[in-house]
Amino acid sequence: MDTLNKNEKESTKSLKPTIMRTFALITIFWTATILFFVLSANSCIYDKTFQLTLERARSVFQMIVDMRAWNASHGGVYVFINHETQPNSFLNVSNRDIISQNGQKLTIINPAYMTRQLSEIAKRSNNILFYQPKNY
Repeated sequence: MDTLNKNEKESTKSLKPTIMRTFALITIFWTATILFFVLSANSCIYDKTFQLTLERARSVFQMIVDMRAWNASHGGVYVFINHETQPNSFLNVSNRDIISQNGQKLTIINPAYMTRQLSEIAKRSNNILFYQPKNY
């Protein structure tokens, strides 16, 4: 009987490292699998976010181009003069500033000046900068 117990003890001792090794390998494999899927999902999320941001930027850019074309097709747009919209000193046209029939002072806004003002509004409200002249 002592011999049998001795054999059982020895086989149990030799079985423990095998079980531990198997458990360690399964744990490493499972961790690597989870890590792979997390990194894949993260990469996919980054790509989708980048695509959405790019699409939005293109939409904003196209809207600005369309507004500039609209403004240019009308030869500029007259707006009320106020503290935010002063006459454009770089715009040399004879009818740059006019007075309406009810006495309001108006100035003409060309596409470039309009884009600059839109950029300033976007920067204040959304922290988006889409127009920065080279001499700024």
